[in-house]
Amino acid sequence: MSSGDFGAAFMFADRRCRIQPFAQSHHFALRAEALMRLGDQAGAVADVATALALSPDDLQANRRMLAWGSDAQKRAAASKLISLDDDVPTLRQALAILRDAMWSAAGGVRTLDDVITGWAVWNGVDNPVLTLTGGEARRSLMLLSEADHPLAGGAFERVAGFSLRRPQSDAGQTVKLILQGRCFLQVACAPNASGDRFADSKRPAGSADPNAVTVIVPVYGDLAATKDCLQSLKPEISGKTGRQTIVVNDATPEPELARFVECFCDEAGFTLLINDSNLGFAGSVNRALASISDGDVLLLNADTLVSPGFIDRMVEIAASDRSIGTITPLSNNGEFTSFPVPFECNPLPTHAEALNIDRIASELNRGRVIDLPNGIGFCMLVTRRCLDAIGGLSGAYQRGYLEDVDLCLRAREQGFRNVCAPSIFVAHHGSRSFGAHKRSLVVRNISIAEAKFAGYRQECALFMDADPLRDARAVIERKLAPADVDVLLISGDGILKDVALERARRLTAAGQKTLMLWVSQQGTHVHVNTVNADMPHSLAFDVNHASGLDDLRSYLTATSFSSVEIVEPRVMSCQLSGLFEEFGRPLRVLTADAGLLCPRGTLRKPDGQFCTSLASDTPCEGCTRQDRAVVAVRDIDWRARWRASTAEINPPCDEANEFAEFLMSPRPDKAMLPMASSAGFTEPSVSGRIALMTQGSSLEEFQLMRQFLLAAVKASPAQEFIVVGASADDLSLMAVGNAFVTGSVEISDYAALLGRYEIGRAFLPLPRPLFGHPVGLAARKLGMPLAYFDWSFGRRVPEDGDLAIDPRSSVTDIVATVARWGGF
Repeated sequence: MSSGDFGAAFMFADRRCRIQPFAQSHHFALRAEALMRLGDQAGAVADVATALALSPDDLQANRRMLAWGSDAQKRAAASKLISLDDDVPTLRQALAILRDAMWSAAGGVRTLDDVITGWAVWNGVDNPVLTLTGGEARRSLMLLSEADHPLAGGAFERVAGFSLRRPQSDAGQTVKLILQGRCFLQVACAPNASGDRFADSKRPAGSADPNAVTVIVPVYGDLAATKDCLQSLKPEISGKTGRQTIVVNDATPEPELARFVECFCDEAGFTLLINDSNLGFAGSVNRALASISDGDVLLLNADTLVSPGFIDRMVEIAASDRSIGTITPLSNNGEFTSFPVPFECNPLPTHAEALNIDRIASELNRGRVIDLPNGIGFCMLVTRRCLDAIGGLSGAYQRGYLEDVDLCLRAREQGFRNVCAPSIFVAHHGSRSFGAHKRSLVVRNISIAEAKFAGYRQECALFMDADPLRDARAVIERKLAPADVDVLLISGDGILKDVALERARRLTAAGQKTLMLWVSQQGTHVHVNTVNADMPHSLAFDVNHASGLDDLRSYLTATSFSSVEIVEPRVMSCQLSGLFEEFGRPLRVLTADAGLLCPRGTLRKPDGQFCTSLASDTPCEGCTRQDRAVVAVRDIDWRARWRASTAEINPPCDEANEFAEFLMSPRPDKAMLPMASSAGFTEPSVSGRIALMTQGSSLEEFQLMRQFLLAAVKASPAQEFIVVGASADDLSLMAVGNAFVTGSVEISDYAALLGRYEIGRAFLPLPRPLFGHPVGLAARKLGMPLAYFDWSFGRRVPEDGDLAIDPRSSVTDIVATVARWGGF
């Protein structure tokens, strides 16, 4: 970038945004800078928006958005920068934008342990007041305009700086700037006293009832969700011995919500606490904890819908093992405990659906607990023995994110377990209290958590990879089989799974309910998934055993599926084939590769040479040595079934038609294959970059690309190639010297990306039949000349400008042909 080579800067920044470990906000900001220097403002702004989505408080990203964004984006950046930036020219620019947006006052606050500093700007003759509240603190300061302030003479009439000493407090504090009775800035400050734990001495003496449970519900916004939550909770509290709920009104700005909780807490078992100022989640919970004498505590978000008996079941689990410190249920939006899609925010189920999930979970997962890195505070029981050992929530975090993590990790340090109870399901809206501020809060707070608990993020990644809750989710999903499924799609877990996914997406978009069944590489398990947020997502059946096959039969029967599409014939064992024959539903076989004839589906021998099976109409010797791989072709003759009209051959795209007809033909002339036609192109007058578009990162594709690049660099050292997508070994390809590898690319990004890389021609270098793959389909829609292997063997005429390569060509011949086509 500093040398002025913005094209190269873009390429390296772009690659970093696409590879592991996941890109951070500054990577997208750097790519945005390169795009802006290249004249692509729209692309630059889109990258800045991504950077801000990852880290809303990123200073450089906000500065760029202030300079490049739309009016709305500039206003959003300006409102962020006044709280982040100390650069006077940037602040002046931000304030001018906010004044044009009709702001009458603004300010910036910086909080340290012992002092609060900042500035305020306003219009009019009245002076604003700075207040500090929280704990024992009650301070205020009237601000007087300063003519010599660095921000004076700008967009606002008056400006003042301030500095106010903070008293020591083990509770959070709140800073407000108020003008004419209206608060125009409010900032939460973490406790500044040594230690911020909940003090046991503040709790009143109690009767030590071991069965007592207090539910704490902090309330701030969203009247409708709060009503639903408290109404669902009421039957679990009213008339129950030892049960109470403390609702904490955390200075809600909604008068109707304040009136509702006040009225609702007249109910027996409900108590209302009202905060004078907004204390946040930790402050509100700790205030409630100080009034509780004994028993376990259940932290509950006001945007949840609880299930009957959920408290009793949590208490039963807590009593089963004294090492349990926290318990979190399953939820549609529970992070580690999310269901059905793990680690995602799933759609909120209806109340009836939530109750049904909970009923099934309580029946099938009763007594089961799974250890978690930490509990999740949307609904988390904390045992009394755990609270007594570690105290309450830390006030070091801002506004309701990661205080629960901190508590759980402190609990674990004291020998307590954080567990999930998969026998309980609680519905959760999620982020209703904090809205768009959530990401900013999480990014800010996670740095605090990582400083205190080294290795926490890595542990979370390992947990997500292992997914120990899979089996608990799966038993629920088996009871919730979707009804009236239109199509079952069957594939393996290799490259044809991408074809099946694309086919499933298209069928789903067309309104056909579709389930994907993919067979593990060893052939022992059949996994069942959807392509959206519907169930199932965790199912796997062990079809090596009769019981597993019976379970799969029962599940499929419940779906009432209408038809079957086999994307990968080689994975259809005799057992699976027999199972689907029992159902007697229409059967279609997709011509996604050469699997109807060749067990590998590739028409390539293990050494990469072209296979003889096309000429002989039987699997080659190399395949017949691999018994499991050949079983689907040897024992299940799909071509014979097709000829007997018991199976339909269904090409997934136009390019597959000729190949399907060719494979299914009984004609003996396959031994006399014509050469594939290369007609359709004229040699370009100017050479340009050529894209090698990967389809699945397979070894065979990688080997051909590397051989191709090595031969090409000898033939024309100046020719540049861009490998679009990920490969089996990116760095090895880049080491050849004439290629750059982008890393993984979303299909929707192809057109823009090829333009930014100044690519004029594309080559699909996978040396095997593959039809219906999303990359191949996208390549044919790019509107640029395309080179590809012609598996119609000349029967299909190439489009104008395209190059059809004979699949039997040597690497030397491929390079020579592509060189003539590409003009290098």
